[in-house]
Amino acid sequence: MIISPTALAILLLGSSTFGAARAQDPAEYHVEIRDGQFAAGCNPFKVAGYNGWELVEAAAGAPVTFGANLPEGMSGPELVRTQLQQAAAAGLNTVRAWVQPVSPQYALQDAPGGEFNEAAFQGLDYLLDEARKNGMRVILSLTTNWSPTGGVPQYLNWAGSSDPADFYTSSQIKEWYKELATEVTSRVNTINGRVYRDDPTILAYDLINEPRCEGMFM
Repeated sequence: MIISPTALAILLLGSSTFGAARAQDPAEYHVEIRDGQFAAGCNPFKVAGYNGWELVEAAAGAPVTFGANLPEGMSGPELVRTQLQQAAAAGLNTVRAWVQPVSPQYALQDAPGGEFNEAAFQGLDYLLDEARKNGMRVILSLTTNWSPTGGVPQYLNWAGSSDPADFYTSSQIKEWYKELATEVTSRVNTINGRVYRDDPTILAYDLINEPRCEGMFM
C-alpha cells in the first residue's frame, strides 16, 4: 500500500497529538518527589484520600466485609467500583489498601514459602485497574501489626513465636516478608497487563501498618 505524503503527515500529526494527550495525563506518570513536593508529570500532586482495609477481599467477591462496607450493605466488586467513583467525584485522588486480605477465607497466603492465593491476587488486580480508570492512586500496605490473617500475628504463628519483636529480628520471618514483597512488586496484573512495580497507579508501598514491638491482637 502506498501512502501519500499528505496522508502520512495526517497520520503522524494524529499520532503526535495522541501522544501529547497521553503525556499530559498525570495518571500516566509515577508520583515523584521534587524539591520536597509530590509531582506527577508536570503537575503538583497533593494527596487527598481515604483508607480501605478490606477492598481486596471485596474485589475478590467477598459477600460481606466487616469494616469497608460503605455504602452500607454493599460488598464485592460493586463496592470497589462505587467507592472509587464516589471518591473521585468528591475530589479525592488516593486510597490506602491492604495487600493482605484480613478475612481468613480470602487470605493471600495460607502458608509461608511462596504459596499465594491467585483468586485474592486477582481481587488486587481488579482494585488497581478500577483505581486507574477513576484516576485514583493506591498506597499498598504489605502487612499490618494487628490482623491474625495477613498481619504480624500470622507471621509469628508460622514461626512458632509469641514475641512481637521477632517480626523484626527473625531471619526466617524477614525472608517470608521479602518473598511477599517480591511477589507483589513483580506481579503482572491479569486485567491490564501492567507489572506492579511499573504501574503508576501505585503511589507507594506501606511496609507495615501501625508497627510496634509490643501490643497486638493474637
